[in-house]
Amino acid sequence: MRALGELLRLRAAHPAFDGEFTAELGGTAGVLRWVHAAHRVEVAFDVASRAFTLTATGADAETDAEVRRTVDDLLAAG
Repeated sequence: MRALGELLRLRAAHPAFDGEFTAELGGTAGVLRWVHAAHRVEVAFDVASRAFTLTATGADAETDAEVRRTVDDLLAAG
């Protein structure tokens, strides 16, 4: 549940979500991207491997914070 809370806080506060949304999908993989000015959030995923990478610009919009997780990691974090 902690991981879900972190994702909800990111969604509520990150400026990228006020911008443009694009999706690139193919086979079992895809990339979801939100961009607003210099702010960016990107989720790259592959459902076959149950893995994803979340990358988001930091508060200064120049640094990236990257989180590589699997669905199993999220479920185990509870």
